[in-house]
Amino acid sequence: ALPTVLHQHMVFDNISIISHKRRFVKMILKKRWNFFQKTIKLEPNYYSAWVCRAIAYCDDKKNSEAIMLLKQAIEIEPEKSNAYVLLANILVDEKRYEEALLLYKTVSQIIPNNPRITTFIANTYALMNDYTQALKHYKKAMKQSPKDNEIKLIYIETLNKYINDKLKGKYEN
Repeated sequence: ALPTVLHQHMVFDNISIISHKRRFVKMILKKRWNFFQKTIKLEPNYYSAWVCRAIAYCDDKKNSEAIMLLKQAIEIEPEKSNAYVLLANILVDEKRYEEALLLYKTVSQIIPNNPRITTFIANTYALMNDYTQALKHYKKAMKQSPKDNEIKLIYIETLNKYINDKLKGKYEN
């Protein structure tokens, strides 16, 4: 065992290192945020700056600000999918599933036959306990990406939930 004084010194050093790392990360995040803010002032229609600034807000847990910025990015370039997906992900986190579904479906029109987007749609239906739609979209995603075992696993888990819910309802009545 280490002597108490040495152990306390090591703990203090670790806390000090962690504290310095946190300050460094905050400094980097602030610089990043300032960079994107300046970029938007210089070039207000620069889509990527709006999206990156929104990501910085997400990192700071400022979803309402991020939502506003992502909507602006979508207005600037409605044919790009990143802002839609990020916005939909935030809405899912906020349990605003219907709104998120509309955005994911918009993305599926922008980039059709994308198994990730189809899986996002299925996941959102599953969160809404609409297992029929969720399973339908997981099947579609498996057809789009037949070698993706993760989608197959999620499909099986959702099917299991669906069956359990059906059995639970059947035996409770």
